[in-house]
Amino acid sequence: MLSPSTEDDDRGDKLANYQLIPSLDEVLLVHHDERKIVVWRRAGQRWASSEHEHVDGAISLALGCELSVAAIYRDPLA
Repeated sequence: MLSPSTEDDDRGDKLANYQLIPSLDEVLLVHHDERKIVVWRRAGQRWASSEHEHVDGAISLALGCELSVAAIYRDPLA
C-alpha cells in the first residue's frame, strides 16, 4: 500500500531494488487514496508497468491467478 510518507521511496529506490531480484517477476503498488493499482512486470531484461483503475476489472498475476480490483478495495466494515 502506497502511503504519502513512503510513496516516493516505494516508487523509486525500493522498486529499483526489487527489480534487481532475479526471481521476482511482478511488483504491485496499491494506492491508498484512490482506486488504482500499478503492476510492474518483468519482460525479459526490462520491466513494464500497467495501471488498473476499473473496480470491475481483474488483474492477471504471474502466479496464474486473477485478483479483482474491487476485492482489494472492498470495505470489510460495509
